[in-house]
Amino acid sequence: MKYFVLFFVFVLAGCSSTHIDTSSNIIYVNTETDSPAKWVVKIEPKYPTDAFEQSIEGYLKFRAVINHRGALENIEVIESSPKGVFEFEGLRALKFWRFKPALLNGKLVKVEYQDKLVWKLNN
Repeated sequence: MKYFVLFFVFVLAGCSSTHIDTSSNIIYVNTETDSPAKWVVKIEPKYPTDAFEQSIEGYLKFRAVINHRGALENIEVIESSPKGVFEFEGLRALKFWRFKPALLNGKLVKVEYQDKLVWKLNN
């Protein structure tokens, strides 16, 4: 854990020397940037107790924006199955995800992001 914290601090320190254009509300596509956003911290969501006990598997598709600080904002559930089972734990975990922010022309920029969380029982 100590090494993880040190790594995270070094990534954030590297980002602090880059110009941040907070006046812009433009959201770019990650592949259009000079240096795309990359995962730094990915927290796996908990398996909801009721779903685990009932052997329910499922997923949650979401879209969000990776902001200048590398955090997800404007998280929106696109689709989930079964509905109402995995949304709470999925959204709770996503609040802790961190990315190395994207760069475009030497500036930190916001980028769109889509992914899918899957809850699968180990057989």
